[in-house]
Amino acid sequence: LYHPYNFEKQEKKQIAITQVDLSGAYFMYGGMMLEQRQYDKALDILWKGYELNPVNVSIMFAIADAYKEKKFLKSYISVIRKAHSCAVKKSEIARIYRCYAYYYTQIKDYDAAFSLVYAAKCFDAQGFSTSLREIEEASGKTFPEPSVEELKNTLKALNISWGAKELTISVISLLD
Repeated sequence: LYHPYNFEKQEKKQIAITQVDLSGAYFMYGGMMLEQRQYDKALDILWKGYELNPVNVSIMFAIADAYKEKKFLKSYISVIRKAHSCAVKKSEIARIYRCYAYYYTQIKDYDAAFSLVYAAKCFDAQGFSTSLREIEEASGKTFPEPSVEELKNTLKALNISWGAKELTISVISLLD
């Protein structure tokens, strides 16, 4: 877990083992504010949780959800990119691709959005049908399912890595 201060070395912002992840409390409280549609308050709270643990993908998703509701697309996609750099679980990767797809739907790049939704399906099928339907309704089109190789090429062209980022995988390997 990320700990904002290493007391032994008197250094700030170090990775250290800690017994309690306090960011979880901010995540829960921020989530309650999201449910109540108090997006500014939710963002304030969630960013505090992010400061305590900037590798908590769940907090990043909650922050992105608040930006999505406020229609702040640049902030939304920025947080999704941060989340992608920390995500390791298949379900997280799939959700990140669905989030990218939402962004590309909003900027009306429907080809990219379709590819990203199908890429998400390669990692976890949950949410696939709903996301695909939203893109089809927005675009007025349907596309055939692309091959995995086509998906990888599209993501490469969009500068979006396939699966977990290489740095994330390297760090996890070191920890194991």
